[in-house]
Amino acid sequence: SYVQPLLILITVPFGVVGAVLGHILLGYALSMMSLFGMVALAGVVVNDAIVLIERVNEYLADGMPFKKALRKGGARRFRAIALTSLSTVGGLTPLIMEKDLQAQFLIPMAVSIAGGVAFATILTLVILPCMIYILNDFRLLIFHMLYKKNVARELLEPARYRRIDPDEIEEDDAPDDDEDMGSGLQEEEEPELSEEAPHPGQEILQPNYRETTT
Repeated sequence: SYVQPLLILITVPFGVVGAVLGHILLGYALSMMSLFGMVALAGVVVNDAIVLIERVNEYLADGMPFKKALRKGGARRFRAIALTSLSTVGGLTPLIMEKDLQAQFLIPMAVSIAGGVAFATILTLVILPCMIYILNDFRLLIFHMLYKKNVARELLEPARYRRIDPDEIEEDDAPDDDEDMGSGLQEEEEPELSEEAPHPGQEILQPNYRETTT
């Protein structure tokens, strides 16, 4: 799907909002190091969205209904996403609480990453499944407008067909060459040659004379 990457990129603004809220709550002003932290944050928050969407797509490829795939995908990846975010925030907490003068210029960057990861994790687990559902609603609406038919939600998801090899489909649909040639072409019947009819390509010379009687 070319639309799902856009859903993953939407988590980046979530992280930026969390970084700004972290500065407000801890009383730090935004600085150049804060911006560096937001840039680093963009590469971190997308991991949670990728893990969640990939799990949902795997369930859809297995033939699971759409709503059940969303619920089970979020429950299945909740522990991995939560532990990743907690370990990131926990690793940056000592740096944020450091009082040493040499660490002060690094604290805004740590606040941006920790606040953004914590805020984006909550929104990823709650809002991202809702956005996937809304995207499926648009696909269902477009399909209904084009074909005037209702279809199951999971059948409109590209991940449903990710384990189907296109080459195998083409080989199954392609007719056999021998059978096609045998059924499509009819043998040409050779013309029957009679004794009276001359053979094609053979010239028969008949003498031009009259019988004389003596």
